[in-house]
Amino acid sequence: MGRGYRRAELDAGRLRALVAALRIHVETTTEAQKCIHYLFGNRSRMRYPQFRAKGLCNLFGRRRGWA
Repeated sequence: MGRGYRRAELDAGRLRALVAALRIHVETTTEAQKCIHYLFGNRSRMRYPQFRAKGLCNLFGRRRGWA
């Protein structure tokens, strides 16, 4: 599964699925562990489905340079 799929998971609020996918790489890269810690530490800020339901702006992945 590609990056676009993972971004869609994040945008849909499926953090557990993202963490499960990252756990596969924890033994081989420190970046995976850092990302897991980031996701858990900031999960209250990543409630994108609830934010959209309230009509709030969600700019994740919309920055210039993200393909």
